Amino acid sequence: IYLYSTNIFMKTIVLTIACCLLVTVSCKKDVANNSNDTKSGTTEESAPQLGSITYDFTFKSLLIEFTSTGCPGCGSWGKPTFYSLVNDYKEKVVPIAAHIKYGDPMISGVAEFLASNRTGSRYTPQIWVNDKSIMVIANNRINGTQSIQNARDYISNASSNDGYGLGAVKAFANGKMYTKYGVSLKASVPAGEYYVASYLMEDGIKANQAGISSSDNPATHNYVVRQAANATWGNKITKEAGKELTLEWEHIYTEEVNSSQYLVNVLWKKEGNIYKPVNIQK
Repeated sequence: IYLYSTNIFMKTIVLTIACCLLVTVSCKKDVANNSNDTKSGTTEESAPQLGSITYDFTFKSLLIEFTSTGCPGCGSWGKPTFYSLVNDYKEKVVPIAAHIKYGDPMISGVAEFLASNRTGSRYTPQIWVNDKSIMVIANNRINGTQSIQNARDYISNASSNDGYGLGAVKAFANGKMYTKYGVSLKASVPAGEYYVASYLMEDGIKANQAGISSSDNPATHNYVVRQAANATWGNKITKEAGKELTLEWEHIYTEEVNSSQYLVNVLWKKEGNIYKPVNIQK
């Protein structure tokens, strides 16, 4: 009986040591894998370091096109006019294409909210500079010459203020777009209710466009607004007279994102029920 018990005891010790060795080897293997993930930066949990924001106080106008792939006039006049103005005033404007109506594949909630902010008649194609429509309609037709002249006048004569600073940083990692954006207002900025918005934008989208020849389809669509951080109008701030103000926010886009997308940031001032852009930066 004594010998039998000793054998059992010895077997138990051997089994215990073997289990400990297995656990030790397994733990070491896990640690090695974690170390590799950390070095490569591919761990799902790790977020990139975004760094600090550099604020740009340069005044630029918002050039916004309300358009649709199902609108013939958007293809024949709206899009080429919009792109031509962007090219002519690339140092003075930041463009946004808001796709709405007619089952357009690039329709987004933020585009529809931007469209609802218009005063007067709402239709497509329609191009605005800041809070003014450039459109001249005669006999239910677009007067292209006068509309384009309006755009040039509005851009050239836009009232500017170097007190509105906007900035953002972004990084694409783990299939997500990590962003940080902010506003810096000088003491000279008038008091009031402002909103700081950041939009995720995309160029180079291929989709058929009504109003152009079949040989030009699918057309390439640029400056398309896709998503917004913290709703369409962004973060509400209250500016007090004679005081400086700097605020920053972070947002992670998790759906329908890719590394080629970029940010456009707009500072809106609410007047009544209308949001008016006071500065915009890409």
